[in-house]
Amino acid sequence: MKKNDLYTIPFKGLKNGIHEFQFTIDKTFFSDFDKSEVKEGNVDVRVSVEKNIQILVFTFSLKGNVKMNCDLCLEQFDMPIDFSSKLYVRFGLEIEDSRYIGEDIKIISEDDYEIDVSQYIYEFVHLSLPVKRVHPTDENGKSKCNNDMLKIIKKMSQRESSDNNIDPRWDKLKKLTIEN
Repeated sequence: MKKNDLYTIPFKGLKNGIHEFQFTIDKTFFSDFDKSEVKEGNVDVRVSVEKNIQILVFTFSLKGNVKMNCDLCLEQFDMPIDFSSKLYVRFGLEIEDSRYIGEDIKIISEDDYEIDVSQYIYEFVHLSLPVKRVHPTDENGKSKCNNDMLKIIKKMSQRESSDNNIDPRWDKLKKLTIEN
């Protein structure tokens, strides 16, 4: 991933206090990441930077939609995103206190004057995604999945349950669990 100037926050000239930055990420943002699971979307990102003498506190708020493939019907749909996280940036030597550093703490040199937040935004988008990605339901609680695909899945599951050609090794394994 190359440095992206569009998502760089210059902090050196900022006075101590809170400063607000806003970004919009879309298809061009995700194209910079070769292995991104998300290929397009429209997400508003607000970054609040609290600057103190020795630390910067970045508060990220992401809200919008990304295009995902449904795990059930395989059709693409808009997955809503609403995510917040913090990143603490401390000035110092990276070697110093490295055993105390967590995932949300970054140490940068005192000579640094800006930080590229595109990698953090990318990671936060992916962290906001649920494990199971399915179409949301409508106001009546009915799935918005492709009905034709759901019928095929139902038909296949009924065929599997009625299929009596069960591997006999499973029966032997079941006996082992019942006896113990």
